[in-house]
Amino acid sequence: MHGGWSFPFPPELSASASPAIWRAHEAPSVVILETAADPPLANRPGSVLVRRSILNEVSNRNGRHLVLSDKHGRYRLLIREKGSLPNSGYLVAGDGYLEMRLAAIARLHGPPRRNSSAMDRQCLRPSKYQRHRLVLLLKILDRLSANEMRLPTLRTIATEVIYPQSQFGRALEWKTSSARRQTQRLVSEARYLMQAGYRDLLKGRTGRSKISTDQIHSLP
Repeated sequence: MHGGWSFPFPPELSASASPAIWRAHEAPSVVILETAADPPLANRPGSVLVRRSILNEVSNRNGRHLVLSDKHGRYRLLIREKGSLPNSGYLVAGDGYLEMRLAAIARLHGPPRRNSSAMDRQCLRPSKYQRHRLVLLLKILDRLSANEMRLPTLRTIATEVIYPQSQFGRALEWKTSSARRQTQRLVSEARYLMQAGYRDLLKGRTGRSKISTDQIHSLP
């Protein structure tokens, strides 16, 4: 809810060349607001900006990309000009993420209401278990990317990140243990999350790693 969501890269780069954390077609929680090229004062998008701070802003040929913040959290907004529109309006794609798109608009358009809080939590925020698992995967990635001469072994990752203070006995016991297999799976999932799996998270999905078997067993 209070994560970064800023602009660490040029907005015009394609999703295949750079992260996609704020693109509306990749992240349904990004709200698209279309306005007339020169709308009447009453129809300008000031209502969604009032009482919110603009943390970051980038404009390009696709529109005005905003990161907004208030006491309830952060919001992603794309404002696009459409000369033929008489009034401002939200653009909602009729795809498989309609529920999330509508929840994002409801959250941006007004303060949280009791009857919308459940949908807000379900669509826009990870569950407690998902947060715990994501933190674990990020810790694994941090350990794999540590500035060392050699990659850490699976056993090192297990004892330092996944199973702190565990020893696992002799080498043979470790090689045949369920902890080693679980560590392999988590390393695989962490790598997939970094490469492409984060896009599933942006859409409210969590899936198993798609890394190949060779990559799963790439650590000793």
